[in-house]
Amino acid sequence: MAEGEEEIRPEDLEVEGGAVKSFLEHLEDLRWVLIKSSIALVLAMGLCLYGTQQLKAILQWPIDRANQRHIFLLPEDTNQTVTLQIAGIDVKSFEVKSNRIGNIDLGTNHFITLQIVPVAVGTNLLMAMQVNTNGEPPLNHLKLSFLGLADPFMFSLHLAFFAGLILASPFIIYFVGEF
Repeated sequence: MAEGEEEIRPEDLEVEGGAVKSFLEHLEDLRWVLIKSSIALVLAMGLCLYGTQQLKAILQWPIDRANQRHIFLLPEDTNQTVTLQIAGIDVKSFEVKSNRIGNIDLGTNHFITLQIVPVAVGTNLLMAMQVNTNGEPPLNHLKLSFLGLADPFMFSLHLAFFAGLILASPFIIYFVGEF
């Protein structure tokens, strides 16, 4: 080194208000941002996993409310509404213009349920259509149903993950902004 020059330390170099960092130091900072964000997400996800039933009720509420308004706001002069049931499960609801479907008389009630039930004829078991005119409106709201064995567990995990992501997003945005 020349006699008039003194050594400049890296922490003394200022670029736009901060010390100059090497590539590995930036990677270290990024690693800590990812760790802190992951911890915030896991804590929020655990909190949401505890309240999965309440979250499910919150998500189901608009559908239930819309169905209640639909049932209560039906005018009195509507045509008949027929609900087809197989084994107690509502398959389809539809409106009919007259009180007959083929040779089946539906009567005069506004809400009719057609149930397909097994009937024993001798030694044979046949399916028959039974008309139920109980006068109750059909429940057309969607219900959550699971087809696989692990589906309820996976639903709870997915719901907790996305709700936890929403809950932890202010912290994650802060950590990324700090980086």
